[in-house]
Amino acid sequence: LQEDEEWKKFRRSWCWGSEKVMEKFHRLMSGKRGESEGTEVWQRGTLQESEEAKAKKLLEKWKAKKGDLNQLPIKQKWKIAYEIREESFVKVDWLAQELGIKSKRSLITGMSLIRKGRL
Repeated sequence: LQEDEEWKKFRRSWCWGSEKVMEKFHRLMSGKRGESEGTEVWQRGTLQESEEAKAKKLLEKWKAKKGDLNQLPIKQKWKIAYEIREESFVKVDWLAQELGIKSKRSLITGMSLIRKGRL
């Protein structure tokens, strides 16, 4: 019976780990870099919508600076994508579509080059 109760927690929760790991995870998911503000329960759809909204605001700032982002060279798009991914947890597919990058693989490779300091 004790084991069943432990498995129920695991099956119903998409988030599992020590208290320290959970606090760090919740801080990251809520965008807070300081002390934990408590443990918020995130649902997958809500989190995705929230992160997409944050990313859209960042994209709007870039559009104000650069104009039509679809017309930019691919390397500039990679840099924009990298900066947005540093600030939000949007999916690469979504970001590629928003920036007009046809190949998800290209975007992943470009962001990796930037992270490694090669661009």
